[in-house]
Amino acid sequence: METQDLISILPEIILTVIAASVLMVDAFGGQRTHRSLMGLVVGGSVIAILVSVVARVDATSAFGGMVLTDGFAVFFKVLFIAIAALSIVLAFAQSKDVPFAELSALILFATVGMLLLGATGDLILLYLGVELTSIPVYVLVAIKRDRFRATEGALKYFLLGAFASGLLLYGIAWLFGLTGTTNLADMALYVQSQDASSPWFLLGLGLLLVGLAFKVAAVPFHMWTPDAYQGAPTPSTAFLAAGAKMGAMAGLLRVVVHGLEPWQDMVLPIIIAVAVASMIVGNFVAIWQRDVKRLLAYSSIAHTGYMLIGVAVVHTQSEAGGLARDAVAAVMFYAAVYALMTLGAFAVTFAVERRTGGTDMENFQNLGRTSPLLAAAMVIFMISLTGIPPAAGFFGKLYLLQVAVNGGLTWVAVVLVLTSTVSAYYYLRVVVNMYMVEGQPRLLPVPSSTAISAVVAIGIIGTLVLGIYPTGAIEWAQSALEEVGKLALTR
Repeated sequence: METQDLISILPEIILTVIAASVLMVDAFGGQRTHRSLMGLVVGGSVIAILVSVVARVDATSAFGGMVLTDGFAVFFKVLFIAIAALSIVLAFAQSKDVPFAELSALILFATVGMLLLGATGDLILLYLGVELTSIPVYVLVAIKRDRFRATEGALKYFLLGAFASGLLLYGIAWLFGLTGTTNLADMALYVQSQDASSPWFLLGLGLLLVGLAFKVAAVPFHMWTPDAYQGAPTPSTAFLAAGAKMGAMAGLLRVVVHGLEPWQDMVLPIIIAVAVASMIVGNFVAIWQRDVKRLLAYSSIAHTGYMLIGVAVVHTQSEAGGLARDAVAAVMFYAAVYALMTLGAFAVTFAVERRTGGTDMENFQNLGRTSPLLAAAMVIFMISLTGIPPAAGFFGKLYLLQVAVNGGLTWVAVVLVLTSTVSAYYYLRVVVNMYMVEGQPRLLPVPSSTAISAVVAIGIIGTLVLGIYPTGAIEWAQSALEEVGKLALTR
């Protein structure tokens, strides 16, 4: 093991040390250490982000090509560490109701898995990242063991997740048996010299894609999402939606960019079908939801569909030289935007839950009068999720639309526009309940939370800044791909 190998995984090492330190401090410090634990997590996360940006290695890969050290990995490391820190800050407001140290450590361990997914160049590391992300999240969903919905949601998530992980591992083993390697680039080069349409290759590829589709909650592998979102404590749900799913999306992008080039003709219609189904099912089923957490769960399925459009464009046959690069950059930008507005929306939902004891639509009634700042923040997040300017969600969808049209997927872009129009109904229904529906939910005597306010404020600032000036983040995403010179991105 060389020094450069250790430098390439230094952020993962830092997060692991912080997670272990949190557990040790809590074991010997007692309940009064929660504020210190949050300071430790936030400070350590800032250091990990700085290390991710500054501590770069000269090589483009480490550990024999298993870990990639390009700008793509750095982009997602910064994003994932920030998501983890904000989720833990949000959980601080619930530190009396859940074991805060254990929750913080679980989020950090899951984040290490997400960082590996963003940097994976090998199917073995992909599987390791998936499992390291998934297992802590199973526990996060059920961390409030006295709640029936939490244990039910966690059990469904665990059983379906274990089944999907088995399929993913079997697909990896099958492809290794056929190609003799688990390195994504080497596997693609080997298959280019073979018959890529062989049913044996397609079987392994199908198993691999099914496992990843489950992790990103794409239709028809989305069944776990609403129960897990609704049952989990809201801070855990926020991390699951903004973090764990985006980690799986980063892993999927790695596989698509580095490993699926020989199968592009077969992969393209599959990804398009899954994307369209996710947009339609997610948006239309969300219309009937009365619980805001379930509503956001189904809408997250739709947002997965939006991002899968960019994944599909990577495999179009367009002759435009930078099209695949633009498509990946569009997904990266949308992932960052989605994380900000989703964390903010769940932070407001958490505040309402603490005030009223629930997350149904009725609990949001009269929020515009009783808490005007909180209601205004929710309006910003709802219009951003809908895709209304000047919020960042509009430019995220616009960028995806642009690459879809340039890639010859105009009809898929039309589906995106139409389903986004449908989403306006259920997102704006939350706004209607806050301002236009008479009602007075029973308010609980709980103090306001600085932690929740901080996450809401960061969400608003990020959503508006990326909406007013999206160019900076888009250029960062594009420049991050300059070092990714493999296969599809070189067309």
